[in-house]
Amino acid sequence: MGGAAAPQTYCLLQPRLPATPLEELLAPELWRCLASGTGRSGLGALARREFEDVFSVPLFGAAFCEQLVREAESFRSWASGDGRRSPGLLLGARWYPKHMDESFEGLFGKLLNEVLVPLDAALFGEKAPLAYHHDYCICFEDGADRALKAHTDDSDVTVNVFLGTGSGSVTHTGAELLLLDPTEEDTRCGTPRLNGSYKGRSFRYNHEEVGRAVIHRGSRWHAVLPLESGCRWNLVTWALRADSEWKRSFYTEMDQQLLEKAQHE
Repeated sequence: MGGAAAPQTYCLLQPRLPATPLEELLAPELWRCLASGTGRSGLGALARREFEDVFSVPLFGAAFCEQLVREAESFRSWASGDGRRSPGLLLGARWYPKHMDESFEGLFGKLLNEVLVPLDAALFGEKAPLAYHHDYCICFEDGADRALKAHTDDSDVTVNVFLGTGSGSVTHTGAELLLLDPTEEDTRCGTPRLNGSYKGRSFRYNHEEVGRAVIHRGSRWHAVLPLESGCRWNLVTWALRADSEWKRSFYTEMDQQLLEKAQHE
């Protein structure tokens, strides 16, 4: 008799993870700020300006970050054994919580509405609120994706949270987030070329504090410099505003394309 067939759907290693209350998920200082009702002024004071209109804030507690990485690593191992591949767009190292279990959609929807919407209002002050989200875990490591070329995101606002280095890795070097402010000449032919001809400004942000999020507009050019050693896991959320009809279905259609791409080769 042959061995047992591999399950067709993934079973969460930590079934209660998508039901984590915000009070346990968020960084304590952020939770206190939201609970106190201090509004935009309190949230704005919690943020640190990194580069022009790019900010960082303490978003998640370390325990939730560790649990999410553990789940992503477990899902990646299951997917590899089941013959599936990461449906990344620019990279082959993207893993989507919603594909692990649909209940993550509720968790990240709550995060968007109760946390990211007020943060966005405090940092950017746009009239239309964030309404739609697309979330994925990303890993830079040796033998896989180690860098990412200059690009912009399919979002109005991007939230990029450092989750840690994963199991078996103490720290990482390299893989800094390179934030760019290219000149018109840099983008005349499209993507800025990060070589001796680049004339714009730039800033290197090193992901060091687990749970800290970098928040920027999706139109901000950015890249990831080559990883030198170790491993870096991040959670990235793209969010769109409720200001155009096409945005209502944009991420739903994207997700369908990603699911089709992730099927057996």
